[in-house]
Amino acid sequence: MTDTYHGSKGPMLIADLPYPYLVNAHKKLIRYRVDDSRDAEIAAMAERIAVLDAEYAAETAVGQEPRAEVV
Repeated sequence: MTDTYHGSKGPMLIADLPYPYLVNAHKKLIRYRVDDSRDAEIAAMAERIAVLDAEYAAETAVGQEPRAEVV
């Protein structure tokens, strides 16, 4: 599996991508998927999104203030 997203701004660590950028980049890779050459990136991004979604759900479930939305 890979830990790097190769976007128009150059290679970036998936773990460092802001949530909205991560989700949009993931959707774009899926939407314009031509072959399986970027499947590792897609899988790594999906995994990171799932982790962030689970963390957010845990934060809001225990009555904590939710993290600030990034616009």
